[in-house]
Amino acid sequence: MSRTRLPAPTPSRCPRRVGTAPCSPPEQYQAYIGERVKLRLVYALKGQRNCTGTLLAADATAVEIGISDEARLTVPFAAIRKAHLVIEDE
Repeated sequence: MSRTRLPAPTPSRCPRRVGTAPCSPPEQYQAYIGERVKLRLVYALKGQRNCTGTLLAADATAVEIGISDEARLTVPFAAIRKAHLVIEDE
């Protein structure tokens, strides 16, 4: 299994003010919809600081990943510390 890093917002590139645009354009995430991703978060969401799943959607404020067939997690860009594609060897 190998990983390809996706862009993530960083404090040096993006001031944390309400109403500012996300630092990593959603278009960069939208190119990988349907792919497996691993996210490391700045803070826990639903008790998780790391999550792996299928990237389902990306809009101006957040990404949505499918953790299982029924469970989905919406992650605001401000919560993403690192994001990687999960590439499984065949």
